[in-house]
Amino acid sequence: MEKTSKKVNKIISEIRKLKRNGFLKLKPLQGEVRFKCQRCGKCCNSPLPIILTKEDQKNTEVIKKSSTWYGFKVLKGNGKCPFFEKGRCKIHSKRPTVCKAYPFHYDPFTKKFYFDENCPGIGHGKIVSQQKLREIKNYRLSFWRSITSDTKSLLKICQAFFL
Repeated sequence: MEKTSKKVNKIISEIRKLKRNGFLKLKPLQGEVRFKCQRCGKCCNSPLPIILTKEDQKNTEVIKKSSTWYGFKVLKGNGKCPFFEKGRCKIHSKRPTVCKAYPFHYDPFTKKFYFDENCPGIGHGKIVSQQKLREIKNYRLSFWRSITSDTKSLLKICQAFFL
């Protein structure tokens, strides 16, 4: 249990740092929202490593560029995704789960969706469909399960993330 506690505390610490530095500004999704990726790369340059789900770890390209961070398999390239080059994701069709869901987030406790209002793609493009939101929910649930199966730990992480 001690290892999980250290992991959880580290993740919570990193989330709080991102929020304090203004990198992560989550806003509850109310009604409809438009989104179209602007290919700015802002999300690919996160100071937080990209935690890989078990499904992500089946991708040999991803695993070749992964490392370990507090017991998690992650992608980390000194604050920049190693697959983001010249304004493009080299593995876009096979990108990690967390990347597929961004800029949307799902809180498994309140069952609410959020979006990162720092993302310049918000407000552009088509209205995000209910089908897309269901996909995002499944991506995020897979992501949360990859972090911990302990409900109390997950609740602490989600509270730091969404509150």
